[in-house]
Amino acid sequence: MKRTAWVAGANGQVGSECVALLCNDARYERVLGLVRHPTAFAHPTYQEKVIDFDNLPAATEWGPCDDLYIALGQSSKDKALFFKVDCQYPVELALHAQRHGAKQVGYVSTLGANLHAQNDYFQVKAQAETELCQLGFESCCFVRPSMTYGNKDNRRPLQRLSRYIDHGLGWAFLGPLKKYRPVSAVSVAASLIEALNSQVLGNRPIESNEINRCVA
Repeated sequence: MKRTAWVAGANGQVGSECVALLCNDARYERVLGLVRHPTAFAHPTYQEKVIDFDNLPAATEWGPCDDLYIALGQSSKDKALFFKVDCQYPVELALHAQRHGAKQVGYVSTLGANLHAQNDYFQVKAQAETELCQLGFESCCFVRPSMTYGNKDNRRPLQRLSRYIDHGLGWAFLGPLKKYRPVSAVSVAASLIEALNSQVLGNRPIESNEINRCVA
C-alpha cells in the first residue's frame, strides 16, 4: 500500500533532496513539504504547507502521515534559537505527525552527536535523537553525516570546499578517516529514505561512513 510522507525543511539542502526522491518513489503517493516560505518545486504528488513552526497547535489539517522526514537546520550562534529549530521543532512535529498516524520518523543529525559533547551543536543534535527515540515510533532513524554539499552551495563556501574535497581527495579517507569524508545531500536523503523503507524496526543511527553514496 502506498504511503504519505511529510518533509519538514523541504526547502533546505537535504530536505529538498528528500522531496525530489520521494516524489519519484513508487512507494509514496503523496509528499507534503512543510516550509516557512514557499518554494518553486512542483510535482503531481507534491503539496506544500507554509507553516508557523512556533505555533504548531494552530496548524490546520494536513491529512494523514505514514513517514515523517525531519531535515531542519539552523546555523545561528544563538543557542536558544538553535535548540528551538534543531530539537524543539522536530519533537513537536513528530508528536503532531503521530496524531496523524505516523509510525516512522527519520531525522538528519550530524557526525559527532553526543549528549556529553563540549560543543552545543553536537549536544543539541544528540538531545533531539534521544527525545525522538522516546516517542514510541515503530522506527526512528537518524542519519549522522559529515559535512554535506549539494545544489544549494552557491552561497556556501564551506560546502563548495566539501564538494572539492570529496571529488578530489575522497580516496584519501580510508579506515578510521572514512566517516569524515564529505557526502552529498542527495546521498544523505536517499539513505534516510531507504532506512525507513527497510522494514527494520526500532531506534537506530546511520553513521556517515554507512551512507550509500548514490550521487557525488
